Amino acid sequence: MSKKIFFTSLIFILILSCFLFGEIKKLLVIGSNEPNYLFMAISGVALDENKNVYICDSGGAFLRKYDSKGNFIKEIGRQGQGPGEFSNSIGPLCCDSQGLYLLDALNHRIAVFDKELNVKNYVKLEGIKLSLSKIGDYFYLLAKKPGEPFMQIEIYNQDGQLVSSFFDQRPPFLKNKNFSKQEYPIWMRYSGICLATDPILKELAVTFQYPGDKVELFFYTEKGQFKNKIELNHIVDYKFPEFLLKVPSNYPDRSSLVFIKSIHYLGQKHILLEYWLVNYESNKVKEEKHYLLVVDRGSGKIIHQEKISDISLTVMNIKDDFICASEVDKDIPKVALYKISY
Repeated sequence: MSKKIFFTSLIFILILSCFLFGEIKKLLVIGSNEPNYLFMAISGVALDENKNVYICDSGGAFLRKYDSKGNFIKEIGRQGQGPGEFSNSIGPLCCDSQGLYLLDALNHRIAVFDKELNVKNYVKLEGIKLSLSKIGDYFYLLAKKPGEPFMQIEIYNQDGQLVSSFFDQRPPFLKNKNFSKQEYPIWMRYSGICLATDPILKELAVTFQYPGDKVELFFYTEKGQFKNKIELNHIVDYKFPEFLLKVPSNYPDRSSLVFIKSIHYLGQKHILLEYWLVNYESNKVKEEKHYLLVVDRGSGKIIHQEKISDISLTVMNIKDDFICASEVDKDIPKVALYKISY
């Protein structure tokens, strides 16, 4: 009887392990030394409904289209300010049923294309913006709050008019503290935020790039109204190293830093976090660990943890359960399409 119980328990554990750890499978890779497949600095990737792949490159100031098998179709762009030209600071890139949208930050505009990479129009912007997301007729961008070292979310209509701005949260380790002029750039660095949107739910998710004792996820409506907040524990025992807020920093013998590189909706029930753990000896990086965390949208429970061996991998976009990522293989920048199951 005891043997039967043992083997039953073992089978249950194996099944449970498959559920918890799942797998991430590489489906497609685009990138080589061939001219139409050579990249310099990949800054945005998007998929359309037919799994065509669109890639923008800030180093080469171009935008390309590939089919679902990775075959080159078309390229547009060169450095400049005119029609069909880009600055050397383009991306990210997003896509919906109406077309493609590319942030051209230094030219202060969003370039709008059809799926054949024909320019439809430009949405002019005031000042430098970061990130780019879209729900319906509204664009969502990140920008620095005037006079403060913190970020806010700005909503623009398709004519480039500012509709509203929101997000007044602060990382826990910066709350109730005053900053000096000398500390301004440090506060800017450690108060960064990541933004994701879901056009179906008409919802936004926001998190701090440098979390404190817990990772906080804030949810807002498409109009910027607060909905709710969930918290999840770190996958390591962690507290933000507050010595990093001091000028100059006195580095201890050993320390760690957690960095949330990006956040994405993974279907309507889950959130994916790109989670980095960096271990230091004095002020030198000793070890880097890179994880993809799948989080339950309702409870904040981590339901899947995927350790990524390739630290060059960066998640650029997600469509359904397909992950668009950039990576470097033998010094060659590439775009990879993954399918995640959990």
